[in-house]
Amino acid sequence: MTTGRKDDAGKLRWGLLRKSLVLPLEAVIRVLMYGANKYGDDNWQQVDNPLVRYRDALDRHLADIDKGVIVDPDTGENNYAHVATNALFLLWFYLAADKPIGDQERRPEPQLGPDALRAVQEIVKQDSARLSAQAPTAGDAVEYEVWQDGALQAGGREADYDAAKSEADHYARMYAQDGPVEVRIYQKRLLSAARRWPAN
Repeated sequence: MTTGRKDDAGKLRWGLLRKSLVLPLEAVIRVLMYGANKYGDDNWQQVDNPLVRYRDALDRHLADIDKGVIVDPDTGENNYAHVATNALFLLWFYLAADKPIGDQERRPEPQLGPDALRAVQEIVKQDSARLSAQAPTAGDAVEYEVWQDGALQAGGREADYDAAKSEADHYARMYAQDGPVEVRIYQKRLLSAARRWPAN
């Protein structure tokens, strides 16, 4: 008698999800059903500015939990189920917007119009020229910020200018879908460092 063979090494083990997480998944499904009954199936995919709005929604449910409100008053579900649902929405937009789902096509990631794209490229180009003229030295910290309508939308610190410019460009493209953005890149340099002790 021969033994059957199936090459499934390295493939996703869906049983790990179903085996231990049935109850949380059911809570998420009930949240999705509430939304579908209220707004229509898959309406969440059509919301404008989803990355900001679903993150805000996620944070609101976390804030309720921090205040001791465990059950959402509208759905009657645990607020963590709403946190998980919004996290899944965000993950969908970040990772799966270009893949088919069932018999539908996922909404493609929004693309910048030519005018907005040129504006972002010009901002990054100007910052690149300004910093390139400063001859950065090893050990300098390069920070970036992306502003929109007078509010800081994204920022961070990278080891070098190219990495900071790449990150700033990524966020600029994302937020420029909603209007003009300003990219700022800073180079912070340590001028001196010394230990000091109090005088006796």
